[in-house]
Amino acid sequence: MFESVMVARPGADSRIPINVWTVDGRPSRLVAGAERFTVINSPTPLAEADLILSAGVTHPPTSSAWRFTVRAADGESSVLDVACTPEGWFLLRRWE
Repeated sequence: MFESVMVARPGADSRIPINVWTVDGRPSRLVAGAERFTVINSPTPLAEADLILSAGVTHPPTSSAWRFTVRAADGESSVLDVACTPEGWFLLRRWE
């Protein structure tokens, strides 16, 4: 079963808040808005240089960021970049 779930909290910039469930510390499924996704490959950790931060951030928060492929309930696949920050989980990028 799932180890943890973190509920999204509103962010101060353009990141999209999401809800993420993890297994062994890695994302396994998520909800973004009204869409549900299942992770279908092994999540790859992202380096801090890959993260998008607001230009006004002078002390970037410690975060854990991942890139992985997901499948939506309708069968569509996408590649997502997500990050876990002290403010919650956020969707950073989506490629369809």
